Amino acid sequence: MMKMEMGAITWPQWCMENLKSGSNVGYNPFLYGAGRSVTITEQFLAKGIEFKPIETDFVDKLWKDKPELSDKKIIEHEVSYAGRSVEQKLHDIGVELKKLEVSNHVVCSLEQIAWALNIRGFDCDVTPYVVSYLILNYNFEGSISWKGTLYINSNKLSPQIEEHLKKNNIAVKTYEDVVDDVSKLEGKVYLDMDNTNAAIYNRIQNKDNIVKKENDIIEVLKGIKNPREVKGFADCHIRDGAAIVRYFAWMDHQLNVEKRTDIDEYQGWIQLEKFR
Repeated sequence: MMKMEMGAITWPQWCMENLKSGSNVGYNPFLYGAGRSVTITEQFLAKGIEFKPIETDFVDKLWKDKPELSDKKIIEHEVSYAGRSVEQKLHDIGVELKKLEVSNHVVCSLEQIAWALNIRGFDCDVTPYVVSYLILNYNFEGSISWKGTLYINSNKLSPQIEEHLKKNNIAVKTYEDVVDDVSKLEGKVYLDMDNTNAAIYNRIQNKDNIVKKENDIIEVLKGIKNPREVKGFADCHIRDGAAIVRYFAWMDHQLNVEKRTDIDEYQGWIQLEKFR
């Protein structure tokens, strides 16, 4: 059922073909995308099946030795590297929201939050993101202004980061508070359906207030690289190129001089990481 092979059916298809009308299928809305959940809900309803969100994570209840999430302090991605300040970025987001006549933006994508707030963290092994949510509330009377809330484990915040957020009108609340706060939003709400989980989507009371665009606002702005970012890419490739040349030289020496035959792919990767 889970095979992604040519001709293999998807699990929603299997359910619609094998479950009787009146059945229900549970899912964890925190682990399921909003867009996908809406599609499956509509497909199931046509067959008389309920796609039912269950916010209790049963795996967590059974996983007794689950590792704790990192509480390492997040750091500021300085303007000298980012090329644009948080104020400039949040203003740019506001300009786009004003065109849509939308005053609220719920941001669930970790990379979008890191970009918008110029912060980096250590929650993921291979990406410098921070487990969090961000809600931005805009006021378009006169000049564009905003206030926002970052939902995060406060143990990750140093005094310097707290000041960084405060000067950009970003308050801090606990990670779990986002669900209730989303349900209290008034007026139109902008969502990236591809990067918003179903739990957040389900808590918005009036679905008619949800505004969606094919190309997400922050994703588009993030994709427009400023000169400093372009230079950063170039510098990165130069550093990485030097590391790869060192690796090739090391491998050549090991194979042709030391006559080693025991180096496997994993050992080669470990050595390359040392050079990088």
